[in-house]
Amino acid sequence: MTAPPITFIVPGDPNQRTGGYLYDARMVEALKRAGHAVRVVGLAGRFPVPDDEAECAMQNALAHSPSDGCVIFDGLAMGGLGDALSAQR
Repeated sequence: MTAPPITFIVPGDPNQRTGGYLYDARMVEALKRAGHAVRVVGLAGRFPVPDDEAECAMQNALAHSPSDGCVIFDGLAMGGLGDALSAQR
């Protein structure tokens, strides 16, 4: 059985060298070792209080996520974007 594809969404550049992004990178590597195809998406825009660019980036990331997969969000990427998330449910 093939593991479902995963879209891992983070605010901003996922290659930042801070604690939260390093934690996210470790989670992505563990998912890959477990056999998942993982696509990391860094959202443009302003966080933690999102602007229109951040909302558009979230909508785009969700619209391009595989329908047979799942999405994992860094918590900072979700805050304030409830409408964008609800629209893609």
